[in-house]
Formats: sequence, C-alpha cells, structure tokens
Amino acid sequence: MSETNASTALETKLVQLQLTTKRTDGILAKSEEEPIARHQGTLRTVIGEVDKLRLTVEAEKLGRKEDTTEWSEEIDTKISEADSHVRLTKEWLAEKKRKLEEMENDEKIKFEVKLHETKVKLQDEHILKNTSQTSKTMIGMQAKLPKLVISKFNGSPMDWPSEGYNRAISILKDKFGKESEIVKGYTREILGLPTIQAANQKKIHEFSDKLSYCVQALETLDKLDGVNGAVPMTLDKLPSIRGDLVRTDPEWEKWTFTKLVEALNQWCRRNPIDKPSELNDDSFSSKRRDKL
Repeated sequence: MSETNASTALETKLVQLQLTTKRTDGILAKSEEEPIARHQGTLRTVIGEVDKLRLTVEAEKLGRKEDTTEWSEEIDTKISEADSHVRLTKEWLAEKKRKLEEMENDEKIKFEVKLHETKVKLQDEHILKNTSQTSKTMIGMQAKLPKLVISKFNGSPMDWPSEGYNRAISILKDKFGKESEIVKGYTREILGLPTIQAANQKKIHEFSDKLSYCVQALETLDKLDGVNGAVPMTLDKLPSIRGDLVRTDPEWEKWTFTKLVEALNQWCRRNPIDKPSELNDDSFSSKRRDKL
C-alpha cells in the first residue's frame, strides 16, 4: 500500500473510530447486554485497524526523516479515548454479570430453604404417622410421666435388662393403664426438647439426660421404632456439637435414637460439667479433716 493510500485509509479509520466512540453513551443508556457486548467488539476492531495503519504510515514518514512526534501523539489521544469507552462497556458487562450471579445465588438460597422446610414437614408427618393413629389428640394430652427407676449397672449386660425393663413395664402399665397414652407422652417430651445454639455443657447434659430417659422408657415399652423418624430433627437441635457427634460415623444419617443417645452420652463423658472451684476446695478440706 502506497503512502497516499495508507494515509487516506488511516484518516477514514480515525473518523470511523470517532463516530463509534460517540455511539457508546446511547448504547449504554439502553442497558441491553447484547448490543453493548457487540459495541465493545466493534471498538476493539476499529482501534486495532487504526493502530495497524498508524504503524504503516509512521514507518513511511520515518523513512523520509520526518518528525512524527506530534502526529503520533494526536493519534494516541484518539485511541486512548476509544480505550476508555471500551472500559465503560467492560464495567457495564461485569456489573451485569455480578447482578445476575447475585440473583442466581438468592434463588439458590430460597430453593435450599424451601427444600429444608419440605424435609422438616415430611419428617413431622412421618413421626406423627408412626407414633400414633390418634396423633390429633397428642398436643392436648397432659399425661404425667412417671420417674423411671433404673437399677445400677454392675458390669453384666443382663443386670439392667432383666430387672429394669420388666420392672419399668410393670410400673408404667399399673399406674397408667393405656400404653398408647404413655407412648404419646414420652414422644411429646422428645419433640419438645429445646434447641441449644451454644456449646453450653450444662444444658447439653440436661438435654442428654432427658432424651436418654425418654428413649429408655420407649425402648422398655418396645415402642422406640415408631419415633426414630425424629432423630434428624432432634440432632438439628444441637448445632454447636452436631459435627462432633457424627464425625466418626459415616452412617450417621441412618441413626436411631439408640445411636444418638450413645453418641451424646459419649460426648458428655468427654465434656463433663465444670464444677465450681469452691466445691473442689471444700471437698479437699473435708478429706483432709477426715484424715486428721
């Protein structure tokens, strides 16, 4: 390409670049993603063509020993202005993408919340269906639960079952008659256990004691299977230690209440309730006096 042709082509491209740049504000004002992305591509293409022609013409000028400093700076200014418009389109497209991802994330959160609510509802329906055919009267029932006296375990697995189970069954049936009413009462106690957000050892120990008591009673009555559907809900009431309880058992999602109580009791043994230092001092003083 001759110098005249290259210079003419360069002047034409500079005019095209100027016109393309002026259209940026109007295109951005319409806030349509595809036209903005297309305009960005056009700007980049024209900028590249101008720069290529500039190099050709500059080489010819330098060949004639001409000073191209002022000429080159003028073209650089026009290219820089066009570059700033490219950045405007990039920023708009990036913000559009960020908002879209934010909307998708919000929708995902809403879906997960709805899914959790649906799972809880299904768990509730499953529990009510399996615990009693007369679950509608469960809320209004005020059955007083007996204190279950458990014999001290002395090492033999048969010591407690042989005496405790049979004795407990006899006491419960003698005092309350209707076994179904007793089952409802213990089930209500399990469902009514509080949610403990913080790792409060005292409250968790109380939670464990009450759950163990109810589970043992239902196991004594051979009715524990009917409420095992409430295990996930009960486990969710201990969010601060939930990870500690299930960490070592890959099958924890299949837990029954027996497994949950076992894991909870192990946690309690590893995390005893802290005793006040005054009690420890009194105990030490008492032992010292006994020796004296």
